[in-house]
Amino acid sequence: MADGNEVVSEVEVPHDEFGVFRAASFWTVEQGQIVRGREYWTSVGADPRPEWRSALVEPM
Repeated sequence: MADGNEVVSEVEVPHDEFGVFRAASFWTVEQGQIVRGREYWTSVGADPRPEWRSALVEPM
């Protein structure tokens, strides 16, 4: 997804030995080149939902 110079992506990365990972990436693009980036990675199921949020979500 993009809006001007800001681009966001979400990807799933399967690994035969370690399982499935997901990454959310945030990029800034200037003149066709990435000039800044930040990524957040997690393993599927590795981050339990906080107790305060349990009534608002359901496991997938």
